[in-house]
Amino acid sequence: MADFVNGFISSVQMTQSGLALNVHLKTAVLITTSLPTLQSMVTCLAGVRDFDQLQTIPEVKWQEINKVLHRLKIITFHGRSTINYTVNQLLPRDTSQRMTFKEKDCKQVTIAEYFKKVYLCELQELPLVRTLGKNQCHLPLELCYLVNKQFLPFNGHSERGNRDPPPTVYFEHSEKIVEKIRSLNPTLQKAFGVKSISPKPMQLKGRVLPAAPMTGQLNHFHQAGAAPKRWG
Repeated sequence: MADFVNGFISSVQMTQSGLALNVHLKTAVLITTSLPTLQSMVTCLAGVRDFDQLQTIPEVKWQEINKVLHRLKIITFHGRSTINYTVNQLLPRDTSQRMTFKEKDCKQVTIAEYFKKVYLCELQELPLVRTLGKNQCHLPLELCYLVNKQFLPFNGHSERGNRDPPPTVYFEHSEKIVEKIRSLNPTLQKAFGVKSISPKPMQLKGRVLPAAPMTGQLNHFHQAGAAPKRWG
């Protein structure tokens, strides 16, 4: 199974009324167990069981799928070494049997012919994967594997698309999160001066102040830096 885990971006923020939990239900992490390949993930997103049905998917559906796939980390094993790539997009109308390129001897061959000669791979007639980066290339879909537990880019895409969930969804998720936090180690919470946690929504007036500085690289787990002397 593949889970798009909803997470927090700069989860705890200082406001003029004190610390507040910023619940932003954007997809943050992809954790995959039973969908190890990009091909199985595409068929799952497309809602089809047979790979042959991928050719019948409308263009609008492919655009939605590419929003999820864009900048996903993938890995290949067909060569002598393991190589990591980043997905740019899936090309639904271009297959290994249709796309051609020139070899070193200037002979024009299809990607399917090349992989059969070099890697002894019989490729299916599936969409190609275009990668990002300076060495942009086109990979057969069936040879791409997902990198597990990867952070997804915060590019405005959630698992439902660009639109934010309605307020009722936020309240429902917030209540579950609060209940879970309240059940975790009450003794430790009391040690930090937390007397009670309530899932009831409140309205407050006050802008969000600048977040505390963090050390570490982008899209990695961070370690908190020194607290600023003044907020704002």
